[in-house]
Amino acid sequence: MKGIKSFLMQNWLFVVIVAGAVWLFVYVKQKGLLGALGSIIGGSSVDVPVPKKKGLISDEKAKSLADRMFNAFNYFWGTDLQELNYVYEEIIKIPGSIVDVSNAFGVRRYAISGYGFFASLGLGSDLNLYGWLVEELSAKDMEKWRVLFNNAGL
Repeated sequence: MKGIKSFLMQNWLFVVIVAGAVWLFVYVKQKGLLGALGSIIGGSSVDVPVPKKKGLISDEKAKSLADRMFNAFNYFWGTDLQELNYVYEEIIKIPGSIVDVSNAFGVRRYAISGYGFFASLGLGSDLNLYGWLVEELSAKDMEKWRVLFNNAGL
């Protein structure tokens, strides 16, 4: 017992590296290389289903607002909060229309700050509009969107 304790004390860094390598090997073996990379690079999964449309706004308007949000998420540096606030103001004019916008948004690939290089390679997570908002916004900015989704029954 004293020999094992002495070995671990003298070689703790080696033990940590080997344990990490074994964990990584098992993780990649379970998920596959691309699956493991996708889990590491992708956003956290938020399991809110894509709702059925309500028809409170036209399909064209819903798609336009959903695309504006997607473009705001993928702004050159960070998220374009002004554009998201514009969409928010449009949505609150018609209570429940967040359902139609969320439906038009559907599920889109998210990987490290939006749809970029890694997402184009198929890495990342498929997230709905709520998931994208959770990934892109601070808790403070997210609160008004959370209320909007809750009020719509989502």
